[in-house]
Amino acid sequence: MLRSTILWGTYKTNTSLSSTSFRYDGSSGSIAETAVLPCGTGPTWIQQHPMDPTVVLVVDGSELRTYQHNEGPSLDSGSWQHLSSFAPPNWQRIVHGSWSTDASTIFAVDYDAAEVASFAVEGFDITAEIKRITLSGHGAYAPLQSSPHPHQVVQHPHKPWLYVSDLGADRIHVLDLDHAGDISLSSSAPTPPAFGPRHVAFHPRGDVLYSIGEIGCGVTTYEINQSNGSLTSVVTVSTLPPGLDPTTAGLNVGSARGVMAGEVIVTKDGKHLYASNRNQQNVPQDTLAIFNLDSEHPYAPVMTSKRVIGSEGLVPRGIKFDRKDRLLAVGNQNSSSVYVFERDVHTGNLTRIAGSMLPSHNQPTAAIWLSQSEDEH
Repeated sequence: MLRSTILWGTYKTNTSLSSTSFRYDGSSGSIAETAVLPCGTGPTWIQQHPMDPTVVLVVDGSELRTYQHNEGPSLDSGSWQHLSSFAPPNWQRIVHGSWSTDASTIFAVDYDAAEVASFAVEGFDITAEIKRITLSGHGAYAPLQSSPHPHQVVQHPHKPWLYVSDLGADRIHVLDLDHAGDISLSSSAPTPPAFGPRHVAFHPRGDVLYSIGEIGCGVTTYEINQSNGSLTSVVTVSTLPPGLDPTTAGLNVGSARGVMAGEVIVTKDGKHLYASNRNQQNVPQDTLAIFNLDSEHPYAPVMTSKRVIGSEGLVPRGIKFDRKDRLLAVGNQNSSSVYVFERDVHTGNLTRIAGSMLPSHNQPTAAIWLSQSEDEH
């Protein structure tokens, strides 16, 4: 029996994370909400400490927070301890935060302030702001891109480079990082017009980056220069189901948003890429796109391999594999539902094995597999 605890960030007006218990015996599975963990308003993004999986970075609208989850006698119990909080001055819409690979620094972006910053960490406490950079520019689609809107900042897995997805300026900024946590702008790579870069994922070899465009509903493959981290665009593929126009799907129609791509992830074996599509119109569920990756550099998604399946709910904002890349957690924000799919490691296909509504009515966003164990019973 496989037993896991999956923790879910929640959207805007929610004031707690959802903790769920997942069980799977190889043929059938179950998932259920077991606790709600208080942690500010709008804790939309969460990420585990790179060295201590019990420590979690939580990003709400105006604060960065760290918490520790200590397991109890069973995976369904445990304590939730607040460790530290830091409120960057004049920031009110922090949409993403991440740890440095050595856990000495935290990085974050504020969508409305158009800024990216680094913060010092002592132990698990966020102690001070180190450096803040204000971005400039705009994109091709004025209603969403009249100014910069950074949506994510992550460090390269092996190098001192940060990548900032600027949804408002149609650019991916490359920042240099020094040993003290200071950051400086090194270069910027353009995306396709009206692409709206939201998040990135790295190929396990570290020489290719994949950017998902919220507005353009596509994934662009970039080669990473191994001397300075700069990016060179290779190819863009659509994440959408057949019949939806990728050139207009994410643009506003009147006051309503169109389809929006959400998350992109790549398996550690370098075989498969997954992306989520949100806000499809007049459908019972949104979708997940599955691609095989070319085995030769630059490992681009093979367009003819694309499969699109239902996410079992509406607005799959966050998708996350367990540590073995075998099980995929999917949070459907607008349905307040969570699902787990099993991956076929050979084909990349996904099979739903568990799902449930959240009794708290929390709207799930980002997910982390907080703990996992397996026994013979």
